Amino acid sequence: MLGDSLRRRQGAPKRKRLRLPRLRLPRRGGGSGGGPLGWGWGRWVLTAIVLMGVCFGVGYFLALYVFFPVPAEAAAGVPAPDIVGHTLEEAGNAVGKVGLTVGPLDTLNSDQPAGTVLAQAPLPGQQLRAGAAMALAISAGPAAVRVPPLRGFDRADAVALLDSLGLSAASTQGLSPLPVGQVVQSTPAAGTSVARGDTVHLTVSIGAPVTQLPTPGLDTLPPPGPGMVGVGGKGRGS
Repeated sequence: MLGDSLRRRQGAPKRKRLRLPRLRLPRRGGGSGGGPLGWGWGRWVLTAIVLMGVCFGVGYFLALYVFFPVPAEAAAGVPAPDIVGHTLEEAGNAVGKVGLTVGPLDTLNSDQPAGTVLAQAPLPGQQLRAGAAMALAISAGPAAVRVPPLRGFDRADAVALLDSLGLSAASTQGLSPLPVGQVVQSTPAAGTSVARGDTVHLTVSIGAPVTQLPTPGLDTLPPPGPGMVGVGGKGRGS
């Protein structure tokens, strides 16, 4: 108690204030490591990066929407049906069902029956606008071939000639004045138009028929004269 009273009279010692060091800001227009505005190099680098990003974004926007805009999405089309191998009538029905039409027709000779679709344009699955036409190549059947004249040819030569024309050969044998092995006639006849792959039937000679001479017999003997003995009897005047 007494000590406290004495200390109050003498007065409490004053507290010392802590003095913090003053921060000196760089001066405008000078200072080590600072630019004209007193910025550090880090701020300048960051500012340059930001400006580059802005320029890139603006350039990308202009290229995408001004100079090279994305084309508008095309409307859904009609896929071309697969009609190769069908008849022309079947192809027309299939094309009409999907809203397309049959366009230019081109005919070609082929081994397929006449009227068969050989090719189409566009190809199956390609998109077309409604009402568009499809071009078709139609078979005109095998090309016509004329049967050549074959009479007098050896059978082997005739078969080789028919094979070169795309025809088949079948042969039978028959009697003829022509030498053995030569063609007597052809069916169809020479000059007839047939389709490639058809068969021409040949008749091949086996030689001329043999003519048999009559064998002398009893009925061909001259009648017995006077004094001649007949068969089974006596001669006249006996």
